[in-house]
Amino acid sequence: MKAGEHALLHVGWELGYGKEGSFSFPNVPPMADLVYEVVLIGFDETKEGKARSDMTVEERIGAADRRKMDGNALFKEEKLEEAMHSMKWP
Repeated sequence: MKAGEHALLHVGWELGYGKEGSFSFPNVPPMADLVYEVVLIGFDETKEGKARSDMTVEERIGAADRRKMDGNALFKEEKLEEAMHSMKWP
């Protein structure tokens, strides 16, 4: 995808909420397929010191895990705005 492009992501019920569904928020019936509309906002190629296009899959997963851990730490400190921005790939 390129920055600004939209895409529909289809998640089959087997990989979504399964046979049980979810009756909390959001309420998802059993065996429901999920469809998400996503927009790629953009890329920040410099945060990891290397363009993502030059990273291996393992490096990308590692970078995503680090961003998730940083965002979770900020969330626990109740720095919600910073946590939301740290999780985005601007």
